[in-house]
Amino acid sequence: MPPEDNRSSLEKAREKLYAVPGTTHADEPDLVAPPPDRGAPRPGLGAPAWKNDTFTTRPKPHKHVRFAMLFFWVALTFFLIAGGTSAYLLFSGTRSVSTARVILTMQGPASVAAGDTVSLLVTITNRNVVPLKNVKLSLVFPKGTRSPSNVLAPLVRTNIDVGTIAPGETVKKQIKSVLFGGQGDTLPIQSTIQFNASGSNATFTKKAAGAVSIVSTPLSVSIDAPASVIPGQVMSIVATVRSNSTKPISGTVLHAVYPAGFTVKESSLSSLGGNFSIGTIAPGQTRVVHIKGVLFGKVGSQQAFQFTVGTATTASSGSIAIAYMTQTATVTFTQPFIATILTVNGGAIGNTTLMPGTNVTVSIAWMNTLTVPVTNARVAVELGGDALVPSSVKSPTGKYQSSTHTVVFSRDTNLALSQFPPGAQGTGTFTFQTLSVASTTEGGVYHPTVTLRSVVSGEYPGQDISVGTTTADMTQKLKLGTLLLLNAYALHATGPFANTGPVPPIANTRTTYTIVWRVHNTLNDVGGATVSANLPTAVTFVGSVSPRDGSVTYNGSTHAVRWSIGNISSNTTRTAMFQVAITPSTSVRGVAPPLLDTTTVTAFDRFAQITVSSLANAVTTTLSHESQYDINSGTVR
Repeated sequence: MPPEDNRSSLEKAREKLYAVPGTTHADEPDLVAPPPDRGAPRPGLGAPAWKNDTFTTRPKPHKHVRFAMLFFWVALTFFLIAGGTSAYLLFSGTRSVSTARVILTMQGPASVAAGDTVSLLVTITNRNVVPLKNVKLSLVFPKGTRSPSNVLAPLVRTNIDVGTIAPGETVKKQIKSVLFGGQGDTLPIQSTIQFNASGSNATFTKKAAGAVSIVSTPLSVSIDAPASVIPGQVMSIVATVRSNSTKPISGTVLHAVYPAGFTVKESSLSSLGGNFSIGTIAPGQTRVVHIKGVLFGKVGSQQAFQFTVGTATTASSGSIAIAYMTQTATVTFTQPFIATILTVNGGAIGNTTLMPGTNVTVSIAWMNTLTVPVTNARVAVELGGDALVPSSVKSPTGKYQSSTHTVVFSRDTNLALSQFPPGAQGTGTFTFQTLSVASTTEGGVYHPTVTLRSVVSGEYPGQDISVGTTTADMTQKLKLGTLLLLNAYALHATGPFANTGPVPPIANTRTTYTIVWRVHNTLNDVGGATVSANLPTAVTFVGSVSPRDGSVTYNGSTHAVRWSIGNISSNTTRTAMFQVAITPSTSVRGVAPPLLDTTTVTAFDRFAQITVSSLANAVTTTLSHESQYDINSGTVR
């Protein structure tokens, strides 16, 4: 029996590893020893055996791999493959949707002329591996954009339902619009797409922005206005509208915005609310609008006039729907070298309204506002208007030139004006008469006025030491107010009401009368006309009135009778009547007692912009308007 081997398997493996080839241990079989003789026959067999077998090759040792180690390497390999695949899917997003792989571009012209139709090409490319669903394209246009099918219809936004875009697919959409803006403006346009993806409820958004510059406008406007103006002096403004289009433009409108203190006196084209309707303008055509007016303001300050040209909202509208260009003209107030102030009847000319058939006194004061003397100074006032009586003009301190209706103050009438030093002052006066009511009515004068145009001139050194002649003028208008002619009287035998009682009246006996109010408006239309008076305590209001439209009313607590007329046109007469009764007392025997106190009529003159009024004397029982009664018809017996 071999001795017991107590070596561990690890020691045995180490010995085998470091053993010298060809040696064996005593306790181990020789793995390279020759095999047993195979030449001896096996028992029971006749076959010969192999002889001289000298095969001595050692077989390759068999490696024993433990199952745990094999499982470890297989698991590690699977983990590495799965982790790499997950990382690739996570970071490469092969199956996810990314807006970075959605390409949105917008192509169009970089610059256009205002009013041209602009075509924009929007391209959407899907570089994701999954389709984009429910794709919606939206374009937001700048203010003033119009629809190409109807240039008057605003176009704010265009929405297009694109649908589904497959992976790798490119979709193109063409959108047209009409852009408007001022020359040099840059108009932004923004395109946006929104879409969904399979397996997700999220809505993805992609945006792209572009801009188009306006290089020209189909309509342009230029303004010609004075750089400086004297407050209250008539100034002229010329607005020129030009077509830069290659086709006619209809509904052209020029809109004017005037500064505070400016009053339009006349214009070559009528306007409504500052809108001048020019109509259709041909290619290359120009239209000119002349405006004259008076501007008031503080010397040294500035005022701006603004004009905008465009096309109307509708064919019948005068307001601007599309504005092409806006121009501004700035005016500076300057002081005239000789300042003048006019006063009429002792008051400021702006607060004075003349009345028909009256004498008017005008005073004019002048002063040299320069720091140098003015030589050959001349101050003239030219009179005009259809309410003036030219032959009535007289001036005690000046010279009236009847051929030009001008009162002149110069060195011929005032020697001080030949050499007018800085700060020097002077005055002059003249008078004239206004037309009577009869003259204006017979002559068919409507809205009568008197104009006073003051013109100053003189010579003074300029900045370049040269001497020049300068002229400055200012026109002011005086309006003639209307006259309301009021008449009040009593009737007994005539009129619309049946009156009773004795005439002449008898003490302690009741007699009824008809009161007549008659108003005649002479020159200008008036509004809010009313007539009113009070009844004496001894007189009662019977109640019969004419007209029966509710315009004649009576207040029993105040004994006031009121007639609300309203509007009265020029050269028109209106009449009202009402019935009263009186029972005279014995204390008034021998006199004609009053039936109505003083009557007053008031109204607003729409042309002169003033309130006018008139009075009528108290009405008594005297019946002077009925021929069958004598002068004593009203005396109480």
